[in-house]
Amino acid sequence: MDDKRIVVAYDGSSDSEKALNLAITLAKALDADLFLVAVVERLYFAEYTDASIEAAYVAIKGKQELSVEKGAKYAREAGVLASGTVIEGNPPYAIIEYANEQNAFLIVVGTRGLGGFQRLLLGSTARELVTYSNIPVLVAK
Repeated sequence: MDDKRIVVAYDGSSDSEKALNLAITLAKALDADLFLVAVVERLYFAEYTDASIEAAYVAIKGKQELSVEKGAKYAREAGVLASGTVIEGNPPYAIIEYANEQNAFLIVVGTRGLGGFQRLLLGSTARELVTYSNIPVLVAK
């Protein structure tokens, strides 16, 4: 692999921080680049036309953009080439699509993120990534 790329599902939660730290360790060892990605699911807001709902969506997306940039900066300060982006979509499928677009060889994710309903053992995004991704997925605990 000439261009080694790791995608990190990152939303600023404590579990995504664990994923980021693990990904940084791997990136250093493998001389890989990190691509942090957060997903905002517009579906929650689609049925509303109220301006305050749109403002809430914009605020959530803005918060995720700040979080991803903070995570990417942290990785860069640790000596890893890193960038971050926020995309829209259904989180696990959007992350898989993004990882494929980046030609990533690994996706790193925390057990649970900031999503609505927390699962007992493994968050729904992590579970679906493990189930449906054609790229290996490493779940950080």
